[in-house]
Amino acid sequence: MLAFVVPPANANTVIDYCAKKSDASVRPIFDGVCKKNERSLGTSAIEPVGKRPNALHPLMKNRWLSAQLAAKLDGVILKYSTAYRSLSFQRYLFQQEIRETGSRKEAMKEVLPPKISMHPWGLAIDVMRFTKIDKKRAKWLQIHGFKW
Repeated sequence: MLAFVVPPANANTVIDYCAKKSDASVRPIFDGVCKKNERSLGTSAIEPVGKRPNALHPLMKNRWLSAQLAAKLDGVILKYSTAYRSLSFQRYLFQQEIRETGSRKEAMKEVLPPKISMHPWGLAIDVMRFTKIDKKRAKWLQIHGFKW
C-alpha cells in the first residue's frame, strides 16, 4: 500500500518527504515544496528546540495524520488519547501517578516527568487502547510506524 520512491544514486539531497493526503504514499523531494494534495513530513527526527509550543508540532501532526490514514486503508483504526500537553498538566499527571504508585520510579513506567516528556514539546502522541484490537494496532504500528 505504501510505496517509498528510491532516488537514483546520483540524486541531490532530499529536502523533504511528502505524504499524499489520499493514500499516505510517501515521496522524497529534491527541490521545491510538497504539493497541495500532500503533507510535509520533514527529513529527520523532530527535536525539541526554542520556546515550548502550545499545540502538537506541525510535522508531528502531519506524520500522525499520514500514519492514521495508511492504517485505515489497511483496516486498522488508530486514534490517540492525548498528544500535546502543557508543562503544568504534564507535571500534574506525573504527580498524580506518583501518588497512585507510591514512587517516582514506578510512576515513570506510565508517565514521564514534565522536563523529560515530549508531550509539552508537542512531539508525543499516546495511541488510544481498545482491548479487543490492541494487538492488531500494536503490530501495525510496530511494522509501519517508522515510515512517519
